Amino acid sequence: MSCSRSFSLSKNTSQPYLIPLLALLAAFPPIATDMYLPAMELLQNTWQASLTGINLTLVLFFTFFSLFLLIYGPLSDRFGRRPVLINGISIYIIGSFLCAFSTSLNQLIVFRCLQAIGAASASVVALAISKDVYQGKKREHVLAYITMIMAIAPIVSPMIGAIMVDYLAWPWLFISQALLGGIALYGCIKLKETVNQLVLTSTRDVLISYVKLLRNSWFRQHNWMQMCSILPMFAFIGASPAIYMDQFEVSAQMYSLLFALNAFGLMAGAFVFSKLRNYLAPRYLMLIGKIGILLASLAMFLFAGDAVLQDFVICMLVITFSIGVMRPVTNSQALEGVKQFAGTASAILSFSTFVGAACSMYLVSLGSVLTPWQWVAVIGMIGGAFSLWCWVMTASAAKQYVS
Repeated sequence: MSCSRSFSLSKNTSQPYLIPLLALLAAFPPIATDMYLPAMELLQNTWQASLTGINLTLVLFFTFFSLFLLIYGPLSDRFGRRPVLINGISIYIIGSFLCAFSTSLNQLIVFRCLQAIGAASASVVALAISKDVYQGKKREHVLAYITMIMAIAPIVSPMIGAIMVDYLAWPWLFISQALLGGIALYGCIKLKETVNQLVLTSTRDVLISYVKLLRNSWFRQHNWMQMCSILPMFAFIGASPAIYMDQFEVSAQMYSLLFALNAFGLMAGAFVFSKLRNYLAPRYLMLIGKIGILLASLAMFLFAGDAVLQDFVICMLVITFSIGVMRPVTNSQALEGVKQFAGTASAILSFSTFVGAACSMYLVSLGSVLTPWQWVAVIGMIGGAFSLWCWVMTASAAKQYVS
């Protein structure tokens, strides 16, 4: 049986650095991966490594990152957000410095795993803090702001990484990540604990909390919704080089601009959501996003036979815009049905996102069945249709607070 202890802790929402801190914490995954991408070919040549070996620095990063999401969530419910963040980010900083001083591929692989273990704490606890501190519309606006900031990271990080590789040296990629981690660590040290009630749990109680959350129809349906809705975006990330550079033979510079356009679509959707939220209920904003994803994916599939670049670009822009509209409210509504285990719930939401990302990026690599363009469209149609079905099911799912 789990037990709890109440605290009179201040939820200081007036701290001006809190929202930027949450955005920085949520951006750790794209910063740690996208900034590193320009150095992969250099390291492969430097260490005479195989492409498979170099790719392990990415594959194992996401593997350890995803697994530790499920660990940090319950830990933050048991010990509080602040100590989990401080320890996790400290591990991230140490791992980043060790990556910078790696002298072999094997060392880099091990230290990247350590970096991932630390980064997972930032991603999952940031979402839990948004649940602790903000309520209702305010939390939705905060998550929309974080979405806009996170959309910038995939655009800026590779550019910064390329500059560092060209003008400095590849270790500076990880040194800069460690410095960003230091900024986040300072903010977390100054942060007041946001949990009003710490839950003292055993391993058995942690498992029970996961079971309770997954049996909560409100939370479960919204979790499925947010996972399915982002599938076409990650499919696009995996297929974009083949679509733009191989199929349409655009230059590397044009590819980066077309890729960045979708990040701006995500930002624009989150911005429009923040304005529409004052006039429309969350349920209808989610519906707008789902319909946009489904119709744009269907149009993309129908246009695939003509293979016109502008058709794909427009359809993909509508998809990312629609995701930007619905993602903040979907995550916020999922957390609305969680009263006590916000850290564990955040872990499930984040873990589901990365599992969905891995599956969609794997599917688009199966080019023998469909073209990359068609895979993105099919995944978008399936994800949009299933997400819409989950939306219908939430009409009969009351908010079942998990305590």
